[in-house]
Amino acid sequence: MGKFLKIKCEGGGGDYAFNDAIEFVLNVSDFVGFVDQFSNNHVILGIGTAFSNSNFGVTSAYLEVEDSTGVDTKPSIIVEKTIMETLLSNPGGDFLNLVLPQNYAIKSYEISGYII
Repeated sequence: MGKFLKIKCEGGGGDYAFNDAIEFVLNVSDFVGFVDQFSNNHVILGIGTAFSNSNFGVTSAYLEVEDSTGVDTKPSIIVEKTIMETLLSNPGGDFLNLVLPQNYAIKSYEISGYII
């Protein structure tokens, strides 16, 4: 059985035009790492085979993140760290809840990849 990360998205994001709150699960069985280490307010997860067994690249899950206090100018670092801690905390678990620190939120998301 696969491993899934349950993520709460608060909505209100600007980049991916997702304005409604929702919880969704992301299959992280083939998580290969974070794709962009330089973004301030985006976390991009690389997923090896979410859409297909294509050799053309990885599927990406883009998460628009924020620190609601505005103090942390690069909230992506805290969210990436929290994702890694969650994945490593229960290596045998099938569904893992992503619980972000206070004042951190995922505002919107987008999944992109190759469908062959």
